[in-house]
Amino acid sequence: MKLFLLEPTPKDVEALGAMKLCDGVVVTDAGGKKPGAWLDRVEGPVCVALAGVAAKGRAERARDVADLGDRAVAHVPMGPDALLLAAQAYEEGVPVFVDGCVDALEALGAAKALATYVGVSLRGAAAGGRDALKVLDDVVGLVERYELEAQVVATDVESAHQLLEAALTGVSAAVVDAALARTLAGRA
Repeated sequence: MKLFLLEPTPKDVEALGAMKLCDGVVVTDAGGKKPGAWLDRVEGPVCVALAGVAAKGRAERARDVADLGDRAVAHVPMGPDALLLAAQAYEEGVPVFVDGCVDALEALGAAKALATYVGVSLRGAAAGGRDALKVLDDVVGLVERYELEAQVVATDVESAHQLLEAALTGVSAAVVDAALARTLAGRA
């Protein structure tokens, strides 16, 4: 399972990367740090959040993100416009991470729309009264059974136990903060 760090500092990436505990990042333009600068620091995907971009502007912004480099990924919240964006972006070779799926049906929709990464929100699933890890396990099973191209990612992971349980489902990756990633190195 890969670990994508959520809004890390450069020091987090350096320290956790040295231990192979940083396989990618999820970042925004906030704080003056340009998303493209992360491509020099991280070997894996740099997922750039487009949550603050209006639906009409997301396709253009997704192309701008893709122009940063071959590991740059447009990160969008789940919704009908996200599925349309994923399908259109796939045709253009632009990778998209559809995040915030709270049940298997939403995640299946994102995978069928050819999202590169499908994020299952463990917090969101639980808030909706669902067994979040069961949802995650179901999504992993559906993607495998139907040989869909999407990589399933656990998001909104809140504890080391939840991270371990997510890993046991066979999920491709998890988005975690640096503090949670450090627990894998024995530093709580």
